[in-house]
Amino acid sequence: MMGGSLHHASKTLGDNMGLVSAVIAVIVAQALKPFSEWAITRRFKPSLAVGSGGFPSSHSALVTALATGAAYQVGLADPAFASTVVLALVVGF
Repeated sequence: MMGGSLHHASKTLGDNMGLVSAVIAVIVAQALKPFSEWAITRRFKPSLAVGSGGFPSSHSALVTALATGAAYQVGLADPAFASTVVLALVVGF
């Protein structure tokens, strides 16, 4: 199933590829923050996993995954994909 056929098959939030990938991206980005700090400073700070700011950017990860999921689920020509790309550009820059 590709493109538009997936668009009509979505029935629950779990079927929303953009939403699922965005949530996973935020969780992974947040989980990596203490390790990123350790790699740079050799200090492990677990509190970074629940805080905002730092590297990697969970905001950028979220909107990038959202746009990628939208592209996969509804296609590049869909207005939903265009909206997520614009959102990603605003968040990223």
